[in-house]
Formats: sequence, structure tokens, C-alpha cells
Amino acid sequence: MNSDQSKEELAEKKTSGVDGSIRIKSGLRISVNDAGDEIFLPVENTQFIEDFYEMLDIFYEINKNIKSKAGLEKSEMVKSVKEDIKKLTTEFDRLFGDGCCQKVFGSMVPSPYVIADFFDQLIPIINQYAGERKARIAEKYGPNRQTRRRNKKKRRQQS
Repeated sequence: MNSDQSKEELAEKKTSGVDGSIRIKSGLRISVNDAGDEIFLPVENTQFIEDFYEMLDIFYEINKNIKSKAGLEKSEMVKSVKEDIKKLTTEFDRLFGDGCCQKVFGSMVPSPYVIADFFDQLIPIINQYAGERKARIAEKYGPNRQTRRRNKKKRRQQS
């Protein structure tokens, strides 16, 4: 076998069976600190969406519990809230990836106010992504698709 044949066979092996490629965006990468650390939100995973809203519900329950513990001694109230927050931060790491809390909050056990701030900044990003995705889908597959195709074809014919 000469060197030309082996190069051709190698090229054929590399492309054999592959007629194209598909890349599907499954989520969002979000920068969470000045060091450039990121978390990944698999927003196209319906289980993630369900778990995310369940985590929000847990957070709202923690806030209700804080208000109900107003009569306790300050140290007892803080201990109780701290335990609830630790459970929530475990969910953060499970949902957004190991090390999420370290990246977002540092080495502290975050207060409910800091967690609320996180959600306040995160939710608009998710909503913006969902809105843009909805608009792209409507543009691509909406009822005006045929009209746009015809107009595009006419413009090409006129050029």
C-alpha cells in the first residue's frame, strides 16, 4: 500500500458514517464571582426546572419558619435558621453542581438575605433565556413561517 492510499483510507475512516454534527444547547453558564467561576444551569432539563422550583419553595418555607421563630432566644433562632440554610445549600450543590455554594457564597453559611439576593439575580437571567428561546421558536415554527419562506425565496429570485 502506498502512502497516497493510506491517506485516503485514513480520511475515509475519519468521515465514514458521519454526515454532519448536532450540538444542542442544554443550559446556561453563569459567572458567579470576580474570579470567573461559573455554575451551569441545565434549563432545558425538565427535572432541573422542577427541582429548581422545589428549592424556591423550600426557601420560602425557611423564611416562614424564621418569622414563626421570632419569639425564641436569638441564639436558638440563629441555630435553627443555620440548620435550615445548611440543608438548602446542600440542594444548591446538588442542583447547580458541586462547589456551587463555595463559588457563590464563599466559605460562609449564607444568610437568608444573601440567598434571596442570589435568587433575585438568577431568576431574571433564567426568564430572559426562556423569553429569547420562546421568541426563536415562534420565529422559526410560528404560523408566519410559510410567509417568511416565500418572501425570502422572492428576495433571492430578485437578486
